[in-house]
Amino acid sequence: MNCEERQINNHKWNVVSAVVLAFATHLVNAYFAKYALRLGGGEMEMAYLHSLPAAFGMISLIPGAILIDAIGRQKATSWFMFAHKIFYLLMAAVPFLPDSAPKPLIFVLLVAAMNLPGAIYTNGFNSSLGDAFAIRERSRALAHRNKFSEITRIVVTIISGLVMTLPQTDDDVIKLYQVYFVIAFAVGLLEVFAYKKFVFPSGETSSETHRFHIGEFTDSLKSSAKFAFTNGRFVLFMVLSMFFYIGWHYGWPLFSVFTVQKLGATEGYLAIYSVAAAIASVAATNFWVWLSKRIPASKSIIYATAGMSITPFTYIIFNTLELQIICYAFSGFFILGTTMNLLLMTLEITPTANRTTIMSIHATLIAVSQTILPIISVQILKITNIEISLAITGILRFLGCFTLLIFYLLTRGRSANIYE
Repeated sequence: MNCEERQINNHKWNVVSAVVLAFATHLVNAYFAKYALRLGGGEMEMAYLHSLPAAFGMISLIPGAILIDAIGRQKATSWFMFAHKIFYLLMAAVPFLPDSAPKPLIFVLLVAAMNLPGAIYTNGFNSSLGDAFAIRERSRALAHRNKFSEITRIVVTIISGLVMTLPQTDDDVIKLYQVYFVIAFAVGLLEVFAYKKFVFPSGETSSETHRFHIGEFTDSLKSSAKFAFTNGRFVLFMVLSMFFYIGWHYGWPLFSVFTVQKLGATEGYLAIYSVAAAIASVAATNFWVWLSKRIPASKSIIYATAGMSITPFTYIIFNTLELQIICYAFSGFFILGTTMNLLLMTLEITPTANRTTIMSIHATLIAVSQTILPIISVQILKITNIEISLAITGILRFLGCFTLLIFYLLTRGRSANIYE
C-alpha cells in the first residue's frame, strides 16, 4: 500500500472509530451519576465518580505506555481497548448482585477501574495518530474525527434522552440503563475492529507478532525518561502547558455547580446545552483546520486558550438558563481548538521511537492535575462564592494562555518536527 492509499485508508477508519466511540460513550457516560443514584448512591459516590477515574488513570499511564512501546502500538493498544469495553458488561451486571452488596460503590469502582485500560489505550491511540498520518494530514484527521464524533453525540443525546422518558418505574429505568451498557459494549467492539484496520508506514498491522522481553521494558523507560527530562523543547512544553491545564481542570466542577445548583437546570436543559456545545464544535472544525494550515499549532493554541479563558466570565454574564446556551456553544468552539492543537503540539515535539511512553509522562502530570484541582476548587468555593470561583478560573486560564505564548516566542522558527 503506497502513501496515498494508506492515508485514504486511515482517514476512513479514523472516522469510523470516532463515530462508534462517540456512540458508546455518549450513550452511557452521561448517565453514570444517575445510575449510581438509582442504585442507592449518595454524595460520596458522586464525589468518587469525578476523582477516582483520574487517579486510576494516573497510576496506569506510564507502565501501560511502556508495554505499548515494547510490544507494538497497534497490537497492545487493541488489547487495552478491548479490556476497556468489557467494563460495560460488568456495569450492566451490578443490579444482579445481592441486595446486601454495596452496589453504588461497586459501580463507582468499576467506572474508576475502567479508566485503567481506558487511559492507556487513549494515550496509545493518540500516539498512533503520529504514525498513521503525515504531518500535513494530522490536523485534518483530528478535525474530521471531532466533527463526526460531535454529530454522533448530537444524535445519540437526543435519541437516548427521548427513550429515557418511556420507563414508568425506577426498576424499568435501571433495566434500560442495562440495555444501554450492553449496546455500548457491542458498539465498542467495532472501535477495536476499526483501529486494527489502520495501516502504519512501518507496515505494522494487527496481526504483527512480537515477543516481549523485560529488557525492552526497562530500555523503553530509560530512553523515554531521558528524552522527557533532558530535551529542552519537550521540557519547556511540559512545564508551560501545565499552567493552562491547572486553570482548565480547576473549573471542571464549577460550571456544573453554577448551571445545576445556582440556576436549577433540569435534565432537559442539560441535554440542550450538550447539543449546543456539539453543534458549535462541529461548526468550529473548518475554522481550526483552516487556521492550522496557515500558522503552527504552537501559535494557534494561543487563540484557542484565550477563548477558553473568557469562557468562565461568559457564565457570570449570561446568568439565565436560556442564555447559558451561548456559554456552552462558546465553550464548545474553543475546547475543540485547544484539544486539537495541544495534541498536534505534542506529536510535533516527540520522536517516533517510544512516543507513547514519552507522551504518557506528560499525561501523568495532567492526570495529577485532573485529580487534585477539582477538589481544591470546590474547597475554595466553600469560602467564597460561585462568581468569584469562576473568575479565579478565568484568571488561571489567562495565566496558562500567557505561558503558552512564551513557549511560542521561545520556539518559533524551529522545524515543525525535527524527528520526521
